[in-house]
Amino acid sequence: NRLAKQQYMHLNYTLVQYVKDNSNNKTVTEKTDFYAGENISYIKSNSANIYQNSEVAVTIVPESKTIFIFKGKSKESLNKIENFMATQDSILNHCQVTNCKQVSIQGKSYQEIVLKPSAKLSQRSHVTKITYHINSAKQEFYEIILDYDTQSLLKQTIVRFNVVDYAYKGDIFKT
Repeated sequence: NRLAKQQYMHLNYTLVQYVKDNSNNKTVTEKTDFYAGENISYIKSNSANIYQNSEVAVTIVPESKTIFIFKGKSKESLNKIENFMATQDSILNHCQVTNCKQVSIQGKSYQEIVLKPSAKLSQRSHVTKITYHINSAKQEFYEIILDYDTQSLLKQTIVRFNVVDYAYKGDIFKT
């Protein structure tokens, strides 16, 4: 399998969302594997599996037993990774650093950077604070925490990176 021999970026992360609910707060947790190669990306999680290359995008939703196949526009989808990174840069341009310090999380040292979005960005996204915890020794994100305003259906989102591998060479379809 030619695809299995390529080198990929592999991220395994846990997404935890604290959802505001009329009766009580609800927590939604999902573990995801994300792989990106030169012309391919693959996302595997409990809620969906998404494969895309320059010709096709396939989304499988196990819970609803649904498969979506999109042809022809997947090249744009592959650029979403680049667009995401550009968006991150753009977000940083519209935020003010309010705190930067060393913190200890579960006995490990991390650089904590707290950002306050501009009023315009906060109004659009409902995000009031972005907190990054970075493992300086490994030069990797440990987690990103988004706090939301009272208008949002979310209270908080945490993205915790379990694996960050920029040179993954395994078979992405056997994970």
